[in-house]
This record gives sequence, structure tokens and C-alpha cells, in this order.
Amino acid sequence: VRALLELGHRKIAFVCSPAGLYTHQERLAGYREALREAGITDSSPWERLEEIDGPSAAESVRDLLAMDDPPTAIITGNNRASAGAMGQLLNHRRDIAFIGFDDFDLADALGISVIAYDTVELGRQAARLALARLDDPTGPPRHIQIPTRLIRRGSGEVLDVRLGRARQQ
Repeated sequence: VRALLELGHRKIAFVCSPAGLYTHQERLAGYREALREAGITDSSPWERLEEIDGPSAAESVRDLLAMDDPPTAIITGNNRASAGAMGQLLNHRRDIAFIGFDDFDLADALGISVIAYDTVELGRQAARLALARLDDPTGPPRHIQIPTRLIRRGSGEVLDVRLGRARQQ
């Protein structure tokens, strides 16, 4: 969100399934927090928070694009939502910045910017937690965060054209 804000975007949509998954709730909270820090207090017009898979993400993006004043950028909360969103954007609106959460097959070949994390480290931490739970089944729950990084490949670097700037190469 901050990378998009730096490019001039103020109407940034978020397409994700927040219900039930802690990580999706955290991603939504991070999205809202970054917008609040930029002085954007109501992001609800650009949030699509239904149970999202590829086809429903495509429908959500179609709805966003059909708005009278559509968003200038879209972030998705997982790779299935990214796939659905990209189908719509590639076919209908290449002028909208897009960043997906989770890297996915062909994202690099398609030039799709993503928020990624180290899957090997994620596996290591999961194994450590499982082994610790086997050693002590009554131990307290633990919270571990795996750092993320933005991989810029082009789709997230589209500037807000209303600022009179050209697309960054």
C-alpha cells in the first residue's frame, strides 16, 4: 500500500477473503492502517472482502472497474485472488496498478508485482512449532511473523495517470 501511495494512488482497492484466516485479517488490517497513515479514513468503497477464489475475485474486480470513479490500484490478499484479478486487468484495464499477495506461477513472466515471503523459512518455522507442540502439548500458543518483501515486476509501478505522469518503466 505504501509503495502505491508513493506513486500517487489514493483509491487503492483490496480484494481478499478475511473471514476465518488470521493472515487475511492481518493483511486487511495492514491495508487499512497504511491508508489511515496517508489520511484516507474510509476505504470501504474499494474493499471486496467476500470469500474469494479466482472466479469471485474476477467478479469483484469487474465490479470495481465498473464504478463511476474506480480505483487506480488493486491489491489482492492471496494468489487465487491475484489470478482472478489479473485476468480482468490484462483483458480490460492495463492502466490500473496491481500488486498480488503471494508469488505464483508465471507472475514473473507476466510482469506481476507481488508481496512475497520465504516459503522455506515458513516451512521451517511450521516444523519447529509442530515439534515443540509434540514436546509440550499444553504449552502456550506462539505467534511468529515471516517477513515479506515487495517484488517489483511492473504491474504495481503504474502511476496514477490523473497526476499527469507517465507509466514508470
